[in-house]
Formats: sequence, structure tokens, C-alpha cells
Amino acid sequence: MTEPVLDPDLRRQWNDLAEEVRRHRDLYYNDQPEIPDADFDALFRQLQELEAQHPELAVPDSP
Repeated sequence: MTEPVLDPDLRRQWNDLAEEVRRHRDLYYNDQPEIPDADFDALFRQLQELEAQHPELAVPDSP
């Protein structure tokens, strides 16, 4: 079985979004939030929706 070929732009979008979610999550847990909770929740939902539409993007340590 072969891996599906991913659009590089889609992979880049996922990487950027996952990195942003991780960064803001870490800042939040270190009492240094830079964005409101509602903005973080929106970023996280965006990542979840992207993974739901493209399950091949999801990884075990996805935020």
C-alpha cells in the first residue's frame, strides 16, 4: 500500500498551523499568553478541521 501524495502547500499549511497551536499552548501553560483564549480555540478548531478533511495529515503527536 502506498502513501497518498500530499500537496506540499497543504502540508506546509498544516505544519504552520500545528506549530502556531503548539507555541500558543506552551505560552498559555507558562502564564505568558499572547492571544485570547477564543483566538486559540479558533486556531485549534482550524487544525482539527484540516485534519478531518485530510486524515493523512494527522500524526500521533498532533496538537
